[in-house]
This record gives sequence, structure tokens and C-alpha cells, in this order.
Amino acid sequence: MQPPLEPEEEFEGNLRKRVRAQRRKPKTHQIVHESGRGLKKTAMRIVERSKELKEKREKKEKEE
Repeated sequence: MQPPLEPEEEFEGNLRKRVRAQRRKPKTHQIVHESGRGLKKTAMRIVERSKELKEKREKKEKEE
């Protein structure tokens, strides 16, 4: 068993863990976990945007 750490040492360890956890946290992953609603909205937005762009492209091709 380890001897009890000095308060300062213990704090430093916790801080290091916390920093590592923050660094590891991917931003996109958070969106997925917000009840799945955020992800659905994002997906819908992407679909809508791609439709708009496709329509624009088709319009340009017709004009040419």
C-alpha cells in the first residue's frame, strides 16, 4: 500500500489527471451525447445545406 501523499502532491496528481481528461475530450463527441437531439439537428442541417448547394449547382449548369 502507498504511503499517504502530501496534500500538495495529491493535488498535483489530480490536476494532471484533469488536464489530461480535458485534452482528451473531443468536441464533436459532446454533440452526440446531448440526448441525440443535437446530432439529429446537425445532420438535418447538413442535409439541407447539401440540397441547397445541389440546387444552386444545377441552376448554374442550366444557365450555361
